[in-house]
Amino acid sequence: MRYNGNMVNNISKDIGREIFAVLGADFFKGRTVQFDFKKKLIRFLSNWKVPKEGSESVAILPMLVDSMQPIRRPIVERVSFNGKPIKTLLDTGSVTVISFTGTGAKELGLSVPAPKSNPQPTKVSMALEKISFPEVPGVVYPKDSSFDKDSLGYCAMLAIAVLQNFLITFDFEHA
Repeated sequence: MRYNGNMVNNISKDIGREIFAVLGADFFKGRTVQFDFKKKLIRFLSNWKVPKEGSESVAILPMLVDSMQPIRRPIVERVSFNGKPIKTLLDTGSVTVISFTGTGAKELGLSVPAPKSNPQPTKVSMALEKISFPEVPGVVYPKDSSFDKDSLGYCAMLAIAVLQNFLITFDFEHA
């Protein structure tokens, strides 16, 4: 596995403990993996069945992968902020909650920081399919910021600080 040593050092610095390897989506290809953040476990599942839709405690979020990009990031469907679905990336490697581009913020009716200014904290309502959260912290980046340019046209990034609150199963086997 190849990785950028600076990226690993930055992650280590951000979370305050040494990280010496990163497992990417290619490692999980063909597998079903469950992340149990409360118990600090990763489970590799066999014979896993998709839960029935309609359960209030289960959100099934289909994901697409932008295969045109050299670094593949999953695109999450059935996510909305302030009642509006917007193009959202899932990033398990970012130590943040939710980040919005200037374009995404405008779509949601949020104020956008002036160009070249610092990102602005905000609060939004979030829904993962049928599971709703009334006030979730987020950050809005100015138009033309590096985040805005790196987002490749996606309006929001849902990151690990949200995901760590759930028992999450990624089905890379049937993706």
